[in-house]
Amino acid sequence: MKRLNLLSVAAILSLLASSCEKGDDGVTDVITLQSYVINYIDGPIVIRANTGPYTEENHYRLINISLHNGFYHTQYTNYTSPQINESLGASATEAEQQRFFELAEQHNDLSYNRRTAIMPSILYERSAPAIDYKEVHVRCLNRAWDEELPAGSLIDERLEISYGSYSDFIASQYNHDLYPFGYANHRKPLTELAADDLSFIKPQLSLHARDGYLPASGSYELEVTFVTADGEERIQTLTLELSSGASGQSDR
Repeated sequence: MKRLNLLSVAAILSLLASSCEKGDDGVTDVITLQSYVINYIDGPIVIRANTGPYTEENHYRLINISLHNGFYHTQYTNYTSPQINESLGASATEAEQQRFFELAEQHNDLSYNRRTAIMPSILYERSAPAIDYKEVHVRCLNRAWDEELPAGSLIDERLEISYGSYSDFIASQYNHDLYPFGYANHRKPLTELAADDLSFIKPQLSLHARDGYLPASGSYELEVTFVTADGEERIQTLTLELSSGASGQSDR
């Protein structure tokens, strides 16, 4: 499999940027893309605690998540549309190209067939994780989240998840009038996450305090479990620091 590091990603973006002379608007090429999503990424999961403020304006966002986003790592596996590789003059093995088509077929994304302006931002805007997920769970390890959830408890019922899904756009037969950005934004209680909700999403998602409720100030050791569509558990941990001045705190 082809391994791209940060330098090679930078080289691709540099190539795109240097080609912007073809158009004042940054367009480097115009081609008919068979698939809307042009890049699948496989790599480590990254979770980061949001440092606040925890306010309504910030949607009470607690945790930022990046699923296999290579831009956070020196190495990752990248499956890019052969049409994009050809446009950029990049190379890929037959196995890598085949894997791209397998993922595109898996997500019913082989009939886009629209003329598309190729710009530097397309690598960011049309990427998806190469692995689908069906569940996300969060456990507080070191202390009680509140009076009802002692240390070691799952705190899913206190959280909401926010993500961008390509599935709605694909199901609409690529209706840009309904989905002008090519995906639909969703935010729902974590306990209401359906098995297929995270099957074809953008790599970035986040977890929020449900109904704006925040626990007491202090340091919370959280364990976040991601369950793949095949049932594999991938576990990450982080420390969430909530200060006494955190906005949005409320009593239950």
